[in-house]
Amino acid sequence: MRRQAVLVDFVGGDTENRSWAALKKGGILVTLAQDSSQENAQKHGITAKFNTKFPTYANLQTIAELIADGTIKAKIDSIFPLNQADKALEKSKARHGRGRILLDINSGLI
Repeated sequence: MRRQAVLVDFVGGDTENRSWAALKKGGILVTLAQDSSQENAQKHGITAKFNTKFPTYANLQTIAELIADGTIKAKIDSIFPLNQADKALEKSKARHGRGRILLDINSGLI
């Protein structure tokens, strides 16, 4: 696995725990779900930041633009229509995906 310089964790818990190993030495972990353990950060040689603010539309738009122009690469495993949220959850719980599992809120409403 190629170690990353920066990771943003929106989930916390086990996801944060796996993030420690995915970061290269000197990397940065930004977590929005819970306050990161500074002790763990020091042990892994990274910087951990906790952000209690919810993202604004402008922030999300900036992130979307960075993904669109290739600056940030998002690994997407699969996209499910909203009416198949149960299947998306099953796949997520099985932990067999290689990337994010997304719900498309613009499809599967009927």
